[in-house]
Amino acid sequence: CASDMWDKGLGTRALKAFMDYYREYGVEEVYLETWSGNHRMLRCAEKLGFRTCKKEPGVHTVGGKKYDALVMCKK
Repeated sequence: CASDMWDKGLGTRALKAFMDYYREYGVEEVYLETWSGNHRMLRCAEKLGFRTCKKEPGVHTVGGKKYDALVMCKK
């Protein structure tokens, strides 16, 4: 989204709403995929209690730097 919308907690609220919706239908585990350089997504996921459950080192290259592929889960 546009950078003027950053740091307002919108992503966290959206992900929580997504999780709440599926929990109403009995989904107990939620998984997401991101990369280790996506600091905003990582902070959002951590605030909601996600933990890293799979890590593939050096999968993504951005600006000449290698980043890990991450799968995060919340039970």
